[in-house]
Amino acid sequence: AWSRAWLPARGADAVHGLLGAQPGGAVLGGRVDGGGIKGIIVVRQPDNTYRAFERNCPYQPYNACALVTLDRSGLFMKDTCCGSQFNLQGQVTGGPSPLPLLQYSTSVQGSQLNILN
Repeated sequence: AWSRAWLPARGADAVHGLLGAQPGGAVLGGRVDGGGIKGIIVVRQPDNTYRAFERNCPYQPYNACALVTLDRSGLFMKDTCCGSQFNLQGQVTGGPSPLPLLQYSTSVQGSQLNILN
């Protein structure tokens, strides 16, 4: 088991701080040492909770290009390799993937967001 604590950005750069994301907005986390396969996407939900998802697409996870990213609109996530699309809750909304994104557990303690598997 692994865990990773994220600390928010300070000052005006709140959009890049995980706790500073607007509700319903996503912040792309880079590869986390010791956690995730291809990195993690963190989404702040409208109820001010957070969801963390594996960036490795579940459709063809061993394909080198299977990488989920946040769409430019910020309204959904997608894998340009296979064409799968996922809503901000990680559920499949289009494409060939029959499975949702792998979700990690999150908890907030003060100004720290913890991501756990």
